[in-house]
Amino acid sequence: MAGGAIVSRDRRPARKPARAPARSAGGTLIGIFIGLVFGALIAAGAAWYFTRSNPFQAAPVAPRVQAPAEQGPAALPGKPGDRP
Repeated sequence: MAGGAIVSRDRRPARKPARAPARSAGGTLIGIFIGLVFGALIAAGAAWYFTRSNPFQAAPVAPRVQAPAEQGPAALPGKPGDRP
């Protein structure tokens, strides 16, 4: 064996333990759900910070002003029979 490398036959490549694919898919879905919840909380907090009010509360509505019922139709400008 001139110039050849000596290889030990006692060493075997280490085997990697097999993983269950169903469990990793469940962990991914849970991670996505947790990320969406945190994202919604951060967005609600940012909306509250920038508006300084509750973003889930409806804005106050101004009361409507009703016209008197006895008033007739509004007069249009110009004279009857004029060309538009």
